[in-house]
Amino acid sequence: GTDPDTSESNFAVVNVAGTLGMSIYVQYEHVFSGGLPLSKLGVNIPLKICVERCDGAYADRYFLFLIGDLSLVVSPTAQLVRGSLKMDGWWNNALGLPFLQIGDIILGVEWDLKSPLPSGFVLGGAVCLGNEQNCKTRTQPYIEGRTYVGVSSTVPEDNYFIAMVSELTIGGIIDVVSEYVP
Repeated sequence: GTDPDTSESNFAVVNVAGTLGMSIYVQYEHVFSGGLPLSKLGVNIPLKICVERCDGAYADRYFLFLIGDLSLVVSPTAQLVRGSLKMDGWWNNALGLPFLQIGDIILGVEWDLKSPLPSGFVLGGAVCLGNEQNCKTRTQPYIEGRTYVGVSSTVPEDNYFIAMVSELTIGGIIDVVSEYVP
């Protein structure tokens, strides 16, 4: 069925729930920006991907939750296609490694259809080295790092880079590694 709703971006939102338990949100907005008409059409698709114990009982499975966005923005001066994939939350014990936690991943691209190359991108995420509990509570020993970068050829104010590390010392590295090396 469909459920009309209103999102925070003032888009008209239609929730189309499928038989697979997945919802697709279709958004449309037509506004005037700087006196020019601007139309936006977007699709938001939440994804649930099993990454651990996928052959076992459903209650034992471990899922990642991703949000995929795809939109088209049309104005007299630009035709942009934007897409992004975001991970909501953390993947604890990532890739089966008890000392690796990965979270808050984002990957996005923007393409002006008049250009042969993308006009912008965003990429980033967080990694925590240490056991799951130490990373959640931020108690030693753990090392957490985050990096995010955004580049736009059309809006220079949208360019950014940020990198953060909780602590990076030889002693801190030895403390994290010593939990997993006999």
